[in-house]
Parts: sequence; structure tokens; C-alpha cells
Amino acid sequence: MRHRWFFGVGIGVLIVLVVGAGVVSAGPLKVFVTLAPQKEIVERLGGDRVQVMVLVPAGADPHTFEPSPAHMKTLAESSLFFPIGVPLEKNLIARIKSLNSQLHIVPMDRGLPKRFFTEHRQDDKMPGSVKAETGHEHGDAKAKVGSAQRTASSHEHHAHAAGEPDPHVWLSPPLVMAMARTTVLALMEADPENRVGYEARYKNFLSDVAALDLEIHTIFQDAKPPRVFYVFHPSWGYFADAYGLEQVAVESEGKEAKPAHLKDIISSARRLGVKTLFVQPQFSTRSAEMVAREIGARLEVIDPLAEKWMDNLRQVSQRLREAMP
Repeated sequence: MRHRWFFGVGIGVLIVLVVGAGVVSAGPLKVFVTLAPQKEIVERLGGDRVQVMVLVPAGADPHTFEPSPAHMKTLAESSLFFPIGVPLEKNLIARIKSLNSQLHIVPMDRGLPKRFFTEHRQDDKMPGSVKAETGHEHGDAKAKVGSAQRTASSHEHHAHAAGEPDPHVWLSPPLVMAMARTTVLALMEADPENRVGYEARYKNFLSDVAALDLEIHTIFQDAKPPRVFYVFHPSWGYFADAYGLEQVAVESEGKEAKPAHLKDIISSARRLGVKTLFVQPQFSTRSAEMVAREIGARLEVIDPLAEKWMDNLRQVSQRLREAMP
């Protein structure tokens, strides 16, 4: 009887040790995201329960990036993948599923209202236009458009086709709040034992994003119409929508810049006294430099793909406000 008691205790201790070791050795969830700004969002929600890896490395162009076999292998071995709606993911997801059909893929942009890339407006619809009132065009802009057109037409193809949804949803704090809910629910499903921690981090994150949203509204509250900023690549449409601003982009839905479109851009920018054309670090600035010279503006870099998402939006807001006519 005594031996049986010791045997029972021994088995019980072994079970406790095995189970305890399983809990201790269970590391964080391996989570993949497509873009660097997503990393901060997932880390804020997951805390030490997640190890977040980014598919597109810093400085790479998401429009042309091609993941290596090593990327694909690591991604397929992760617990969760959060795509965000950028074009490269269309073929990527099918390839991932062929490597690991059990990988949980949760689109972070699920259910979000999307804006769409459309053909650019004609000059009489551009900010600050006087064409409808005067009935004529500005000859100096028409004369200067030729050299800018030749350079802009040679710009590498890296934008988006007309009619496609704009994927840059992470640049709108209100949309990020919705994305956070989708993300935290997926994390809790994958790691239900730590639900309480996820819920607490989710509430804290929402509070911080709401404060950022209010701060950005305050930055632009005294901006006078037309509250416009000029960019080369149309990344900031959702941001503009969130704060009652207008983004005017030199690129026209991923197509070579047409003479009429460049003429409209140059004319409206000069009428408004625009002094800054914003570019992003992932692309060559050669074409943008030519357009900026025709406008009489300088180039400034703002990065829609910066990893420090919250700090970046705060800084970009200040720079856009300072650049407004």
C-alpha cells in the first residue's frame, strides 16, 4: 500500500511537471504581417505573447517586392498571418496555403469601407481652380508641362490601377481602431488562455489611438480651405478623408502621367502657392524633382510605411499642416 501511495504521488508529480513545463515552454505566437506599420499594432495588442515578423523589409517597395523562399518558409511556419489588402498578397496567400493549409490567415482590413482609385479630375475641378470662371488656361503651365511629362512618363510603375481599392487603410486612426478589434479577436482565438491580457491591451491601445485622433484633429482645426496637400504617390487618401483634407497626387492610378493631368497639377499648385511636394522613401524622386521645379516647390519625404506608426502619424500631421497654403 505504501509503495502504491508513492507510485501515485510520483505519477501526480510527473503530470504536474510535464504540464507545467508545457506552459513555461509555450513561447509567444509567431505572427507575420505584411507591412511594418502593422507590427506596432499587433505588438501593442499582443504584448509579450506575440513575436511579430514583417514580410516587406524596411525601404522595400511593396508594389514590386518578391518574397524569397526563406521568407515563404518562415511565414508558413508561423501561427497567424495578417494581410492588409496590398496587391502583392493576392498571389502570396495561395502560395502560403500550398505550404501550410493550417495557417490561420486573418485579413486585418476585413470589413473596412474602402475608397477606390479613380481617374483624376479635370483642371476646373482641381483645388483653387479659376478655369470655370475665366474660361481659359494658364499658358505658362501649359508651356512647362512638356519637360515634366517626359520625365514623369519614364517613372517606374509602382502605383495602383484605376478602380482598385486603395490599400493604405493603416493611415487612418479611425480605421485602425476597427482593425485592432479584428486583430485582437484573432489573437484571443489563437491563445485563449491569455484572453484577459489581450482585452486589457486592446482597451489601452484604443485609448491611445483615440487620443492621437483628437490630437491630429486639433493640428488641422485652424486650416483654411481648400485644406489641400500635394503628393507624388497617392498614399494618404484615408488620412485626408479622416481629417477633412484633400490629397492631390501627381501619379494617376499607376499610369504614366498624362500631359493634361500634369498641366492640371502644375496649374492648381501654382495658383494655390504650394511650396511642398511630398514623396516617400521607397521610390525614386527623379520624376518628382522635375514636377517640383515646375511648381516652384521643394520635396519633403513622408513615409507611409514607417514602423513607428503612432509617432509617424503625429509627425506627418505636423509637416502636412506646415506645408498647407
